[in-house]
Amino acid sequence: MKITCIVGNSYLPIMAQAARRLAIELQLYSTQSLIDRPSRIEEAVASCENCDLIFLHRSSDAIWDEMEPRLREIAKSKPLICLGYDQAYWMLSTAPARVVVTANAYLTFGGEDNICNMLLYLAKEMLGTESSFAPPFPMPWEGAYHPDADHHFESIDDYLKWYEPDSSPTVGLLFSRFYWVNRNLGVEDELIHSLERQGLN
Repeated sequence: MKITCIVGNSYLPIMAQAARRLAIELQLYSTQSLIDRPSRIEEAVASCENCDLIFLHRSSDAIWDEMEPRLREIAKSKPLICLGYDQAYWMLSTAPARVVVTANAYLTFGGEDNICNMLLYLAKEMLGTESSFAPPFPMPWEGAYHPDADHHFESIDDYLKWYEPDSSPTVGLLFSRFYWVNRNLGVEDELIHSLERQGLN
């Protein structure tokens, strides 16, 4: 099974991790890389022509206006699932509405398990493979995080009990759930440890 994905940069790591875990042949293209290097558009479109399933997370970038007519033509002969923050983009999908909605639930909840299950679900629903998968699993929408803890904290009180701050100033960072749920926290982890090396909680 070969899947071609064209998604935003932030989705690349989690999609690649899921594909490695499932041993799926996945061609990944980021919207940003296609904008920065238009010569790769032909490569991405050719990959869509030669795969079994196309998965897109469309944005409002002008590059999509150029690619969409070609993708519509390709989608006449193979399954295409298109998501995006604007639900109007979902109309590019050739999958039944229930499949698109379910794929969006997997992607919105996020995390490697949900992305793996989404790929297995799409393979079964759209390609007829004998895949088994779990339904979309909700992940926490908010909480407190520290890279040295083995779990997230649902309240500041729980976090402070674990952290046991001293009398030094305390710093809190606000960052997107997306990065936590997809384990893409290299910058945040380094910033937290750097602040602690300076004597801050």
